[in-house]
Amino acid sequence: MIEDEIRNSSEMLAGGQNASGEQLEQCLCNYLSTFHVLHPEEGCVLPALGEEIARAEPEVRLAVEKGLKQIHKAWADRLRSPDAAWAVIAQCVGAPVLSRAVGKERTHKEIFVSTRKAIEKSYFTPEK
Repeated sequence: MIEDEIRNSSEMLAGGQNASGEQLEQCLCNYLSTFHVLHPEEGCVLPALGEEIARAEPEVRLAVEKGLKQIHKAWADRLRSPDAAWAVIAQCVGAPVLSRAVGKERTHKEIFVSTRKAIEKSYFTPEK
C-alpha cells in the first residue's frame, strides 16, 4: 500500500520520471494548493503520514526512501542541483504540514503562496 501511495505522491510532486521543466513547475503549483490542504486523503502521503512513516518498519521506510529518490532525481535533473532538489522537496512537504496546522484559510493560503514564490524565485529564474 505504501509503495502505491509513494508512487502517487511522486506523480503529484514530480510528474513522473520524464517530466519536463514546465511539467515540474505545474506539479509545484498543483501540489502547493488549497485543495491539497483540504483533501489530505487525495494528496501526498508524505505530509499526511510522515510521522507514522518515521516510526514504521524498516521495509516501509526503505520503500518511502526509494520513492523520495525518484522525486529527487526528477527535481535534481531539472534544477541541475541535488541540494536544490532536496530543498524543494522539503519545502513542498513542509508547507502542507504547516498549512493544515493553522485555523484560518487565509493563513494557509499565505503559507502556500509564499512557499511557491520562494521556490520560483530561487530555482526557476531564467539565469538558473
